[in-house]
Amino acid sequence: MDARREHEFMKINKLIIFVIACSLITTSCATMGKKAVPTKRPPIYDKPVIDSVETQSPAKELLKEGITHLKEKAHQKAEWKFEEAIKLDPDYGPAYYWLARARYRLNQIKDIIYLLEKAELLLKNSTTWIERIQKFKDLLYEKTGY
Repeated sequence: MDARREHEFMKINKLIIFVIACSLITTSCATMGKKAVPTKRPPIYDKPVIDSVETQSPAKELLKEGITHLKEKAHQKAEWKFEEAIKLDPDYGPAYYWLARARYRLNQIKDIIYLLEKAELLLKNSTTWIERIQKFKDLLYEKTGY
């Protein structure tokens, strides 16, 4: 009985070696004639350079994604991104402004004034943002009477 098991074990080992050899041959044949592309390795930075790299907040990343969705006319996706940005950072004024823009595109006029007023409150120190918000309020009044 032991001789039989040993014989089966040897057959399995030969089969495994055969499969490995076939896969190696197949792989080498598939890559013949193709140029090897050297991999680009990232440069090694010393610690001061790494520490100076500014990371963006997740809310800002979501805002950028939302603006991209608005440009692509994917208004519901944009709305979701802006809502998520507000959940992550409730004091992030631009997210309220852009959420108002997305909801305007979705004809959800009801909450837009609240969102713009919240954005205005959070961005009161930025004249650029205040002007942008006021222009959007003017447009909103002109189009909807709100």
